[in-house]
Amino acid sequence: MMLKQITAAFAAVLAIGAAPPQSKNFVTNVTRTATGSHLIGNPEAKDTLVEFVSYTCGHCAAFEREGAELMKAQYVATGRMKFEVRHRVLNVVDMTVATGVHCLPTAKFFTAHSAMLRSQDKWLAKASSATASQQARWKAGTPRDKMRAVASDIGLYDMLVRHGLSRSQLDNCFGDPAVYQPITDQTAAASKRGINGTPTFELNGVRLAAITARDVLFVLENAIKR
Repeated sequence: MMLKQITAAFAAVLAIGAAPPQSKNFVTNVTRTATGSHLIGNPEAKDTLVEFVSYTCGHCAAFEREGAELMKAQYVATGRMKFEVRHRVLNVVDMTVATGVHCLPTAKFFTAHSAMLRSQDKWLAKASSATASQQARWKAGTPRDKMRAVASDIGLYDMLVRHGLSRSQLDNCFGDPAVYQPITDQTAAASKRGINGTPTFELNGVRLAAITARDVLFVLENAIKR
């Protein structure tokens, strides 16, 4: 009898000291919208931050390095806000990278999206130093021909194989309008609304003046209810 009482008391002490169960981490919840953009977060969250992004945009890369993870940890993971990425492509290199990232399964989008922006200085340097003959290849032939040339010249095949995408799979996506047309459509829709620079942020449909990580986080701190 005494042993049972001691065991019960010990179990009660352990229960008191145990950590509370963790709530759902909404950064694992990634979906595609009807327009082909990618959305991460709690589907029930009332607030949505949208980023119009270009992979060749230096300020977009800076936001990803300096504030994206903190923003997701504070507002998306906790279920307080959804975050949506839409494309506003600026050139054929940007289009090629965006198509490559869209070629991946939806669940892998934000991981590859972040990786491409964080490594921008490496692959964009290759694009910037491309010869005239290389650049000519980027403008010739079908969309598949153009994007295959870019992908080869900037090392995109090697970068995306790390995310589980084979060369043949990527080539197929370069030739598939179902993959790249939504990116083109998002760009056209952004341009029609006067969004010509990246990154551009909107919170609940209202365009923000902020473009830096510091300023975006300041806006969110004052706008998103706890």
